Amino acid sequence: MVSHNMYQVQKLCRHALWLERGGVRASGDVFEVTQAYLAWHERRDAESREQARAARLDGARYRVERLRLTPSSEDGPVRISPGDPLRVDLDLRSPDGRAPQALVGIVRADGTPVYGVATDHDGVTPARVDDHGFIIGLDFEALSLLPGSYMVRAHAMDPEGLRLQDTVEQEFTVAGRSRSLGLIELPHRWRSPGDPDA
Repeated sequence: MVSHNMYQVQKLCRHALWLERGGVRASGDVFEVTQAYLAWHERRDAESREQARAARLDGARYRVERLRLTPSSEDGPVRISPGDPLRVDLDLRSPDGRAPQALVGIVRADGTPVYGVATDHDGVTPARVDDHGFIIGLDFEALSLLPGSYMVRAHAMDPEGLRLQDTVEQEFTVAGRSRSLGLIELPHRWRSPGDPDA
């Protein structure tokens, strides 16, 4: 079967072959190949938006100096399974010694927002480490994301939480086998009229 419909490929096939410009880009398990194919398309579509964002943020004052994800990876994106924890640590820089606000979001590789939260939403202040440096951590204890390619997008905002000052991103992959559609796995149970709980 030849198709660009990854849902149908996953439903009907066990193995997949991704061809690009006459050559083999990937081959193997249908879920791994189709997830890589979809992530590639999402990243390609998001590149122009990211370039525009970077140009807009050239004059950043409050900065994200460093973004770390745990678990970490030395050879490509962080890879987790659905339901695994993910830890985000930020080093922030302030030009005037006032604590910046941090905004952390999870987005798909194409930029589709999945979730976001800011320190000022939860009444949290980054901890001071020196005259201009601050740190803050955020733990996601059990991510219910469906398999695919995602990014943690971290923003430094002014101390009032009104103006976006800087943005840093780091990619991660949720690996696994799922035919569910969308972004997250929601707990569910099918019922039929004969069920006692129906």
